[in-house]
Amino acid sequence: MAIDKVKYIRPGKSATARAKAMLAYIGRDKEERSRELFGHDGVFTKEQAEEMIDTAPKNTYFWSLILSPDRKTENIEKKLNLRKLTKEFVEFLEVRLNRRNIPFVAAEHNNTDNPHTHTLFFLQRQGRALMITPTMLKEFYQKATEMALSQKTERGRFKEPRHTRTLRAALLQTDHAHRELAREIWAVG
Repeated sequence: MAIDKVKYIRPGKSATARAKAMLAYIGRDKEERSRELFGHDGVFTKEQAEEMIDTAPKNTYFWSLILSPDRKTENIEKKLNLRKLTKEFVEFLEVRLNRRNIPFVAAEHNNTDNPHTHTLFFLQRQGRALMITPTMLKEFYQKATEMALSQKTERGRFKEPRHTRTLRAALLQTDHAHRELAREIWAVG
């Protein structure tokens, strides 16, 4: 399953401080080195991301999402493009939630056995209806998994299987040996 956790911070007095604390975690690794933050428009500095949080409207919910493709089925070789997967997933959210340009800040965490991205996206509440229902969450889990598997399959199309590469190398060697033998026969004859 490509989504590991989803949670949110409600609007209120401590919402901005809690969102910034989450941002601090997203943007640092265990060795306290900063990670590259990104969003729709490319790379962000920590200051730009904090400004996004500070200037968010009062009715904003800060949603935290961990996209973590399963290393046994979806990201076996640890070669999925997590940044692309994250951006595509946010674009899916925009369509599914009927919201344009959902602001988000994300960072890749590649220093673990299971590479993943942490994403903080901002949704303004409109009325009293739930923005994201439990049914939607199930759909999101499914869609994230489909997207990860699709990217894995796409990568596989361009990578020749090992047995094919080995067979081709053997044929080239055999072909080369046959040409050498033919040259020797023609030279002797």
